[in-house]
Amino acid sequence: MFRPMLVWVTRTAPYNLLTAHRLRAMGHSVLTVPLLRVAAVEPSPPGQRSDALVFTSSHGVRHHGFAPAQRDLPVFTVGDHTAEAARRAGYADVRSARGNVLTLQRLIVASLPAGARIAHLGAEQPAGDLAGTLCRLGYQAEHRAVYRSQDSAPEDLEGALAALPAVEAITVHSPRAARAAAEIVRATGWFGMVFCISSACAAEFRALGGLLVETAARPDEAALLSRLRTYAGRSALPAARLGPGRAAVLARPVSTPPPFPSRTANDNDPTPSSRPCPAEPGDGGSPDDPPPSAA
Repeated sequence: MFRPMLVWVTRTAPYNLLTAHRLRAMGHSVLTVPLLRVAAVEPSPPGQRSDALVFTSSHGVRHHGFAPAQRDLPVFTVGDHTAEAARRAGYADVRSARGNVLTLQRLIVASLPAGARIAHLGAEQPAGDLAGTLCRLGYQAEHRAVYRSQDSAPEDLEGALAALPAVEAITVHSPRAARAAAEIVRATGWFGMVFCISSACAAEFRALGGLLVETAARPDEAALLSRLRTYAGRSALPAARLGPGRAAVLARPVSTPPPFPSRTANDNDPTPSSRPCPAEPGDGGSPDDPPPSAA
């Protein structure tokens, strides 16, 4: 029987709003307090003229400077949402790997000859070394930082920490956010359900007791929320801890919400819509340079 939960969405803004919209549509209450913040960095001068561009997150697209002279360069993205963002930015030849960094590497190798000059526009501290891997495969690849992920300020987390005793589930979209969430769990003694977009995220919680840690079948938000749907109603918190008000809510059956729509592409658009696209995992708590091991 489905029961509503209070779910803490730790994803970066503004994409946390989309996740919250989907969870509310499923019948849950939502706490939207990001664990990380994303900010633009002053881009370094390009080291070489590029034959192709690579984006592993929509943050990279948002924070890089579009140059009209590069409009027709082939652009490779890790997923469909980032591909859509690149097209909106003005690029004409955009190709989506519709997966993770490994599928992105395969797409690049299948599309470009060895020796091609490739620029990966991403985080200041990416979770993986995509440019290095491409260099080892025979390409002239470089990583250009266009944004950075930072821990949220302690005062920004006060509301989430105050509500934590009533939180039953936490969703995590990146390894870095997972590390921050695991530190909070360890410090506060919180226990409940943690839903992770990748095994790299889940690994941060495995050593902690009192948790039910679940990993999405695929590294996208549709699979993550599908996993959460499976466990909705299996409260991991005792009624005594929740207090009479929240316990009463959990004890009251509600009608089954409409099925979460099947999706085949990536979606991190902050504006809720019916367009099919799952979210991309990453280092910044939302789409952001997923590690090669993400799955």
